[in-house]
Amino acid sequence: ETSYACNQSEKTNVLNTYKLPLIPICEAKWVEDELIKMGKQPENISIGVDHSIFYDRKLNRDYNRIFYLDRSHYLKNRNLFKSSIPLLNENKFDIVTCGIEQLHVYENIYHVHIRNASDDRMAELYSEAGCFVITSVHEGFCLPALEAMACGCPVICTIAQGNEEFCINNETAILCNTPEEFSQAIIKL
Repeated sequence: ETSYACNQSEKTNVLNTYKLPLIPICEAKWVEDELIKMGKQPENISIGVDHSIFYDRKLNRDYNRIFYLDRSHYLKNRNLFKSSIPLLNENKFDIVTCGIEQLHVYENIYHVHIRNASDDRMAELYSEAGCFVITSVHEGFCLPALEAMACGCPVICTIAQGNEEFCINNETAILCNTPEEFSQAIIKL
């Protein structure tokens, strides 16, 4: 996918792979639609959740706990999350971040960071949180949102292509675009 290319050369290389005599396999409807526009006949093999791991663990859910999947990649839009938190100043929330990277220090925001959590630990974290926040400007499919939902954790996210198949505003998730909308959604939940 060209969205993750860092420069024109990488983007060109990705586009050249579509010229190979292969059947593209994709995981999301929007990707399938894009491939069809390119004249391809893709196979859509949608992602599923392993319900033997991702289910509501019936742990003590802390409705004041915000769980955020933290990454520095620009498409994950960390600054949107960072800008939302100070707007919660009159409310007290626990913030748990998780990711493959080292702890990112947010100024004046205390949080616990869990690095390289197993699937089982992720299911526990989803089952303990009051909400799961995703601030991406683009997603291929957004499996973590689906995993959170399977664990009974409300999802607050942006509209980001790959999550649009199952993140339906005010039905299966709350969709937001601004720091103010994110903070209001967190307070609402």
